[in-house]
Amino acid sequence: MIEDEPEPHAHDARYLTPLQWTALKRITIQRAHAERGQMLRSVASAAVAALRHGWRCLRERQQARDQLRSMSDYELHDIGVTRAGIDAVTRRGHDDATQDASQRSH
Repeated sequence: MIEDEPEPHAHDARYLTPLQWTALKRITIQRAHAERGQMLRSVASAAVAALRHGWRCLRERQQARDQLRSMSDYELHDIGVTRAGIDAVTRRGHDDATQDASQRSH
């Protein structure tokens, strides 16, 4: 019956044998390496996703700027954009650019 009882200090690190300490240290290091690997993969994945998003936004702005530049002055005036405001429109959006233009004219 005494053999069935757990050791009173079984989970206390102060009472581990050198062999148990070595095993505990090995397991801890393996877990730390696994966590670090997972974290590095997650950071790399987030960085790649951010680069893709940035590249996609840049291409969309370039395409919009090219389309606006190909329009005539009359067409641009019709949508409320000046030729000088094309870069502002593609950078910040139509509403901000028209507000900037109206503030400059006052």
